[in-house]
Amino acid sequence: GLAWDVQGNGQWLARLAYGRFYNYIAGASLRNEADALKQNQVTITNPSYPDPYGGLSPQAFVTANARPNVSIIDDKIRNGYGDTVTGGISRQLRSNLALHVDGVYTNLRNLARTQNINQPVPVFDFKTLTAQQAATIAAFTAAQLNARRPLATWGNITQLASNGWHDYRALYVRLDKRFADNYQYIVSYTREWTTNNVANINDYYHPELQRGPSGRKHTLVASGSARLPYDLTVGAVWTVRTALPYDATAGVDLTGDGVVDLVPGATTNMAGRDSAGKARLLELVNAWRGVRNLAPIPASQLESSNFNRVDVRVSRAFAVGGQKSIELSAQILNLFGRDNLIGGTGGAFT
Repeated sequence: GLAWDVQGNGQWLARLAYGRFYNYIAGASLRNEADALKQNQVTITNPSYPDPYGGLSPQAFVTANARPNVSIIDDKIRNGYGDTVTGGISRQLRSNLALHVDGVYTNLRNLARTQNINQPVPVFDFKTLTAQQAATIAAFTAAQLNARRPLATWGNITQLASNGWHDYRALYVRLDKRFADNYQYIVSYTREWTTNNVANINDYYHPELQRGPSGRKHTLVASGSARLPYDLTVGAVWTVRTALPYDATAGVDLTGDGVVDLVPGATTNMAGRDSAGKARLLELVNAWRGVRNLAPIPASQLESSNFNRVDVRVSRAFAVGGQKSIELSAQILNLFGRDNLIGGTGGAFT
């Protein structure tokens, strides 16, 4: 990294930096393969009673009928790494006031995630699933779905692979007023562009469905404090953030791998950051609810995870002799009592 005093008077400062960072794969994630064939998980669908093995010994039943589920490691597993470039300028506007503008460009690669490489081959294109096709899939028995697995004598083969990625782009702007004349303040703004596919793969044959936005587009934080008469100090923080993105799950397993899938046609985190994405996801959700004979969800029912909060603090210090003092303070969190929902991803419309 480097910093440059452009005019030699400390009023213009330019910065530029580059870094590469590595992340290891936790050992616990790698140990699964060593034990994969020593102990298998077996699921018996609609077992007979009282003998779930149908007259066979447990060993014979597993060998003849059950399909073991195992966890393995991709031969091309790699440690994750990231490349980051940052650049910015600082400008002194007055003796106690400065403006800072910075940009961040980060690429993360080889991020670890899991995928079921023995998922049944899709009967229909999951991305454009019609009502009739969905009904056909629902009528499939476990045996029919298992017959469509690439390795028919095995169940789910969950592979740990390093094929995840995360792209982060951000613009930071900060106005910084240092303490002088009995007050100080900082106003900072972040504009973020983030896309990734780091979630574990739901549909092995359509991994592109896991690609989507992440994080909040806009964040504004303003804070300051002032010394008032009678030695009172008043401070406040105002935080505003736009909504987090979210997706919608179908509520059922559409691919026969034991994992609840996204609503047909939807991609990860396609809604929440703009009105167009929200409208499109709601359209897909209601089309899918129609297939399941469920009532549509009105747009008015959806609530946003945008954030707006003001915190205020008042304090005063009292000398008690020598260099000792006692400070009394009172603070109000979320001064205006606004409801701020904790945003998340997945399952918004199941």
